[in-house]
Amino acid sequence: MGGLPYVSRDIYQWLYFIPSDITLALDEVLETHTGQTVFTIKSFVLRNKINPLSKFRFSYQYYRYGGTMYSYFNIYRNNIAIGTEVNTASSSPITQSEDLTATNWQIGDIIALKCWGSASDNVQGAQNFYIKGTGSQWEKL
Repeated sequence: MGGLPYVSRDIYQWLYFIPSDITLALDEVLETHTGQTVFTIKSFVLRNKINPLSKFRFSYQYYRYGGTMYSYFNIYRNNIAIGTEVNTASSSPITQSEDLTATNWQIGDIIALKCWGSASDNVQGAQNFYIKGTGSQWEKL
């Protein structure tokens, strides 16, 4: 039927990422959660193979949306904390940003921003969750 034959890509040539301010994925919508149970407030699934030495920049805004005590937040990979736990009693948004290495990340991994409160009436809020980076064919040795 004409055209070029299909040629599969070499699966061993995974893209290497470095932290930057180029947005790869985002969820800007304000989401809230009430209570002390750990709750996934934002999440993304990894759909491509990446070099295991890659690093990504994660950023989000968090705050205590309501209640009387502290609200806590952290980034998780497959339900295991990988980021820096932060907390606040402030009702004003605070921006958290950190670069994390993608060691052993696989297709299907779920990267999530989770939150919880120190009191049952606490309402946690998060918005502007970004994953940022620049793909490169080069890798620092």
